[in-house]
Amino acid sequence: MFDLPKSCVAILFLAGFRSPALSAQIPASPETTQAMAQDDLLRSFAAEAKLGDSFFYTQSYYALHGRHVFFRGTIYAAIADVKVSGCRMRVDTSIADRYSGTIGRKQVGPTQNLYRISADLRLTPEIAQSLRVIKARPVQLDLGTHAVCADHQQCVLNWIELRSDGPEIHVTESTNDVDGYDGFVQDFDGPADRFLLPVSSPAAGDELISRIKALAGTCGH
Repeated sequence: MFDLPKSCVAILFLAGFRSPALSAQIPASPETTQAMAQDDLLRSFAAEAKLGDSFFYTQSYYALHGRHVFFRGTIYAAIADVKVSGCRMRVDTSIADRYSGTIGRKQVGPTQNLYRISADLRLTPEIAQSLRVIKARPVQLDLGTHAVCADHQQCVLNWIELRSDGPEIHVTESTNDVDGYDGFVQDFDGPADRFLLPVSSPAAGDELISRIKALAGTCGH
């Protein structure tokens, strides 16, 4: 047996401890932080796209030609697709209006009108701060058509409202709701300062908003 020199003992003793500065975790790079926020957002969008929001309704009104119109149907709105690249985001949504009924004495068989609405924008902290969950009637049920919803509920859906200070959101809308034409027609393509994103519930909307804000926090002005 032999004793280690005191200098060796000191070296071994100190080797068991590391400086707090050296042991601290190295912060993630901005690129890594943004990639993680993007992945979290896309996962939340993918889960929400499987749900959507809907309600049943009846309509009873007199059209301009004087004939009585009665429809029974359902409105369903959902996220169709989302693409995110850095701070650039494109959201595709769809609204389906399925109904049947009568116009005067004429029977109207099961019909489905589809509406595709897309928004393309650069995500900024200012836009993210504008986000809020609202309840609103889809434009497909005009107030003049006197829609009444099942169980005395309001004919509204859950949406995330997105606003910008100027027309910074590029919105595209198309529909197959065109008499005498079989296919989709684009009825709007241009800048806007507001977009509504359908969600299944206020809680789902709040979660998506938190994810969007996290990604926006990695984006410059």
